[in-house]
Amino acid sequence: MQVSVVIPTYNSAAFVERALLSVVSQTEGLSHEILLVDDCSDDREALSRLVQRYEAVRLIEKPARSNAAVSRNRGLEESRGAFVFFLDSDDALAPEALKRRMAMHCDSGAGVIFGNYLARLADASRLSASRLPAYRGGDMRHYLFVERGDVRSSTLSLCKAFWQGTRFDDATRKHQDWVFAIRAFHQGERLLFDPQPTAVMDVTRQGRMSSSANLDASRYVVKRYLCQDHHRNAFSRRQWLSSLSRRDLTACRFQVEIFTPGNWRERRDLALFRLASHPVLIGAASALLTLALRLRRLGSRSGAMQR
Repeated sequence: MQVSVVIPTYNSAAFVERALLSVVSQTEGLSHEILLVDDCSDDREALSRLVQRYEAVRLIEKPARSNAAVSRNRGLEESRGAFVFFLDSDDALAPEALKRRMAMHCDSGAGVIFGNYLARLADASRLSASRLPAYRGGDMRHYLFVERGDVRSSTLSLCKAFWQGTRFDDATRKHQDWVFAIRAFHQGERLLFDPQPTAVMDVTRQGRMSSSANLDASRYVVKRYLCQDHHRNAFSRRQWLSSLSRRDLTACRFQVEIFTPGNWRERRDLALFRLASHPVLIGAASALLTLALRLRRLGSRSGAMQR
């Protein structure tokens, strides 16, 4: 078999068919399978009815609730394809992604490829290209947190002929794709960046973790994978901005907690983080950040039009 597409599901029956159709539409001439790995959903009966309409779709029912990392690993274990793609249930493959990415693996000898994506915005009618910095080798933590790169599971593909065996960390409940990329780097995988969008991602759906569970999940990643101060500080900067934009006071304080200044610039940054994370000031700081980001986007569009 040539291709396996692994889709973790949890209460996804109402919208996962878009993901299925995006795969089926580009499998002409390819032997393929689509593995739906269900995490003890409440809508499993509806999901089973949906699966019956597609010959190449197989439903794998997990015996106990866990997380999407466990689901992806289970799908990877049961996959029969020479190439494995991961796709979240609320995302879709970009047109021609399968054959184009398979050719990239064969031409480059890369075991793991990730890359750009198209983000579906709130009105669902507009798509925005991610325009990530290209990964050119080196420590994946530097790429993710210093260069402000990104790895999304729906852009990941593996070629078993070159793959060195990297799996998702079953214990991660957050940042699962980042952790996979860090593990792949340490595993000695040949990692390749794909500049062309491979997936259309729904960035409007929010996770359902409670605030305390969210922070516990982040603490695990920081403790397990970000042992050096400069990696942890870069992670903190990136996540603090995201937390501030959401006016998430608890998350902002967590980023301050894990930041370890080593020079005067970092001490200055920490003082700024603490000030902006004050309950009285966080609203104004968040509004200023939102305005600055909008002005930067407008400047980028203006520059592009002038060119």
